[in-house]
Amino acid sequence: MEDFHAAATTKTPEIVFTTEGEFKIIGNSYPEDVREFYENALAWLDEFFASNSNPVTLDIHLKYINTSSTKIMLNIINKVNTLSKGNITVRWICENDDEDMLSTGEDLQKLSNLKFEFVHK
Repeated sequence: MEDFHAAATTKTPEIVFTTEGEFKIIGNSYPEDVREFYENALAWLDEFFASNSNPVTLDIHLKYINTSSTKIMLNIINKVNTLSKGNITVRWICENDDEDMLSTGEDLQKLSNLKFEFVHK
């Protein structure tokens, strides 16, 4: 199995999922078709967890996220949590003065019932 990588565009984040369990989503997320954009990443996660039970770290560092992407981000967080059997660390990374992204991370933390690490840059 190889690492997964999707390059960033102005509307989509860079996604890097490694076979070592380091997952990163960085940039903006407001693609035209959210499901289509994230489809391959979600499929990779299924394949990865079929043969891996090591701890994983999910770093999410978004500059902007729309409502549709927020829903799929919750799906990704819940999927990784379920498939890793709770062996997950979620780090929500945002700029020091970005109250909107901090609030989004806090909402996703509540909805996922996970404890996030909040990192301010």
